[in-house]
Amino acid sequence: MCTLYTMKFKASLFAIVATLYTGGFTSAQLDQVDLPVDYESSTIDYTVTDFGGNASEMVVDPENPNNSCIKSVKSACAASWAGTTISTPAGLASYIPVTNEFATVTARVYAPSAGIPILFKMENANNATWVCETLSYTYTSGWQWMEFDLTNEAPGTQSLAVGLSLGWTYNMASLFFNFGTDGTGQTFYFDDIYFGELTGCLEETACNYNPHATSEGIACEYPEAGVDCNGNCTDPDLCPIPGCLDTQAANYDAQANIADDSCLYDMDYINNLTLQSGCPGDFNNDNTVSVADLLAFLILFGATC
Repeated sequence: MCTLYTMKFKASLFAIVATLYTGGFTSAQLDQVDLPVDYESSTIDYTVTDFGGNASEMVVDPENPNNSCIKSVKSACAASWAGTTISTPAGLASYIPVTNEFATVTARVYAPSAGIPILFKMENANNATWVCETLSYTYTSGWQWMEFDLTNEAPGTQSLAVGLSLGWTYNMASLFFNFGTDGTGQTFYFDDIYFGELTGCLEETACNYNPHATSEGIACEYPEAGVDCNGNCTDPDLCPIPGCLDTQAANYDAQANIADDSCLYDMDYINNLTLQSGCPGDFNNDNTVSVADLLAFLILFGATC
């Protein structure tokens, strides 16, 4: 027999750190969570509140050991309406700045398969009747960016337009995984929840291309001619390649197009040097007197003839 209950979980490891003080323990003081939420700060209380049989905890990203996220299991005992609020019952630190024109919430979600309905709900922490809900569906397995359009209300729920016209405000947000289906033990993860569309550069050839962006909002950046986005040369005719240009040097570089005085010579070559350029001191006959000539001289310095 399953018993459903609501449970607050201290998602942040920082939120459960206690400090010994005057013979007892006092909880570390953390800031109330607010959008955007990325689960990476040491000063924010990332407590989440499960209901309907969900079980959530803060974990390491299953695909990125340098990232933290929330793992949410819709247990076999979970109700069809089970979900997780991304804060304590006190809600977010500020109201979500939603309007009829700007009403999109974006989140990164990890799901076991495509086609799973996920409901996003925002409400007022002090008035449970001030609610707006919308549904979105996963489109692949694994991590994916999902958009929740609050102007497209879920069936049977109040529209955002009506709520706003009545003066409703919203400072609490929840996610319902596989909404409408009883739990079977499926595991989900979520991260990077923020208000607004995911903007970025949409040009695949740009250095700052964002494959997850849904709208253009950041200027695309491109490499200079002859180099790639990492600064590597892709066209010797367009980008400088320093190196030794003397074909008689031991370290001649056929790819180089700019002399950098790095040429090295063996003794046989040095012993047979003759001045051909007409430039005094130009031992390597490249029409300039440079460090390479000085090195050639130093190699011979002190030789007995």
